[in-house]
Amino acid sequence: MARICLIIISLFSSTLTWAQLYQSTIPYKTVKNQAKGGDTLNLPFIDDFSSYTGSPTNDYWLAGGGGYVNNSYAVFPPSYNALTLDGTDNNGQPYNFVSGATENVSIDIDGETDYIISKPIDLSIYGTLDGIAFSFYWQKGSFSANTIPELKDGDTLKLFFKSKSGAWKKVFPIDSNKRKQMDTLINGHDFVYEFLSIKDTNYLHDAFQFKFTTHGKVTGAWDVWNIDYVYLDKGRLTDNIQDFAFSSVSQSLFADYHSIPVEALLQSNFTLSDGINAKTFNLTNIGNFIGQTNLDITANGLLMSQSTATGDFLPAQSNKEVNLSIDKITFNNNIGGIPNPNEITFISKLSLVTPDDSLSTNDTLSFTNTLKDYYAYDDGSAEMAIGFGEYGELVMEYEFSGSDTITAIDINFLKIGHNLENTPISIRLWESIEGVNGANSSVRLASIFTGVRYKTGLNQFTRYNLDKGIILSPGKYYIGYESASLNPTYIGFDKNTDLIQQKVYMRRSGEVWSQDETILLAGTPMIRPVFGDVTGLKNTKEEEKEQIKTTLNVKVYPNPTANKLHIEKGVKTIILSDITGRKVIEQTNLDIESKTILELGFLNKGTYYLYLSDGRLEEVQMIVVSQ
Repeated sequence: MARICLIIISLFSSTLTWAQLYQSTIPYKTVKNQAKGGDTLNLPFIDDFSSYTGSPTNDYWLAGGGGYVNNSYAVFPPSYNALTLDGTDNNGQPYNFVSGATENVSIDIDGETDYIISKPIDLSIYGTLDGIAFSFYWQKGSFSANTIPELKDGDTLKLFFKSKSGAWKKVFPIDSNKRKQMDTLINGHDFVYEFLSIKDTNYLHDAFQFKFTTHGKVTGAWDVWNIDYVYLDKGRLTDNIQDFAFSSVSQSLFADYHSIPVEALLQSNFTLSDGINAKTFNLTNIGNFIGQTNLDITANGLLMSQSTATGDFLPAQSNKEVNLSIDKITFNNNIGGIPNPNEITFISKLSLVTPDDSLSTNDTLSFTNTLKDYYAYDDGSAEMAIGFGEYGELVMEYEFSGSDTITAIDINFLKIGHNLENTPISIRLWESIEGVNGANSSVRLASIFTGVRYKTGLNQFTRYNLDKGIILSPGKYYIGYESASLNPTYIGFDKNTDLIQQKVYMRRSGEVWSQDETILLAGTPMIRPVFGDVTGLKNTKEEEKEQIKTTLNVKVYPNPTANKLHIEKGVKTIILSDITGRKVIEQTNLDIESKTILELGFLNKGTYYLYLSDGRLEEVQMIVVSQ
């Protein structure tokens, strides 16, 4: 248990009796340029982040700082989207990405993390009687109230105002009670509203600015703050906000998947969801009637469905969820008319009829579902990370209603904690796994011995191509990976789709497959099967399937070793790799009845990964060279 405390201190973790599974925060970041505003702004200043995602708009904010706007990480923000500040920069790169795959390198490194600074704002024409006030909402951490708070006592969010002299003065938090509240609130609590009257004339000048700063772990998105609805204006004698807004929305048109291959749509191998659920929020201090909500769905510009939900009364500071149905008859009838169907982009636009309010942009929102060549349970945003250490293996169950040819597997590897670029892994496709859904044996269809490969950019998937396309008949299949590292190999974990208890199976290499019922957090690992037409197809005939009941269990000794490594008979392929994934020894077509001795005297001391295969079974062992 000490190892978990060393590596993922302050994280949510689930320690299995047969393997170790780790979970960590890793929010979604992407860069999106916005229209440029002037150098100096005038009142009012209102940014509720509802009209864009990515980097904060330079209509209001200076460039840089690492903060980003998203609709997937905050828990029920007052308005759709929120600004997230954490320990990664604008490209999703940790401020300190610890290099090396060794276990004894600590990732518990604290420092200054994300910040955001406003453009200059002219307050010189106002006095102390003009009711100048600044307000915002904040949330600590994210998601389930059943989890332990991530943030340590020294990690905090601060707000500063810039005075006439150019000095930054902290204005939040400034008293012990507020600091205590920030320390004790649990992850994903309700957003907290702050209202600050500005009566100090030192702030009433022509280049006023404000900034939010954070302090926390710099090796990834461990310590997280969400900010919403930043509002600065005159005449604010009370803390009321006159606004009604969308807060959240479900974003999948399909009952089982967030995305399906285009061919599956055209062949009607899908099930539509029952509707889109949207949550609206009354930010005012009085109750009011909100009108109807409308939904329009288009596919490559073709209208596929329209629906309306009736309005209702919302009490002050409350929210309400509405369901907008999908016109399934019209939707299905229009599939054949979708233009340019090689790639299909569905755009779902929601609009809310509201009384007069401060901001109209948050009364509409839209989201997209893009169909290409893969199935996806996830929505493409990695709010957290999930990872295995100590040779753990994880697979996801997929069920297909039609036949198609699988050509690759996509995995969203994340840069968090240790840098495991090229660390050996095995990507696998199974027709059945023993003990699951009544299977008496494990049938493996494909296995790729490769390495972890991080992608440049954000929320990007690494594609691992199969040697040959494999025709899959309708039914259930399992895809995933086995880690060959003691440190967790992290992949994306989508919090908006909860399938961890229904579709995910885990084991330590060679042991029994099972599900972990101790995991408290809901979500889905980001692993996708890719389909398409290829040449040289490999059919899944019975004689070609691999019956996998045990691993090789080849005797390897001594370990640690100074110069020689003995490998007993039973293998055809031997690959020895260093911790970066670089092959230092590779031997193939060996006599399976003969013993092999590897000369290791030329290697530097350290940890290496030994891959063994008899042509059907395989395993990976960790070897320590002690010279």
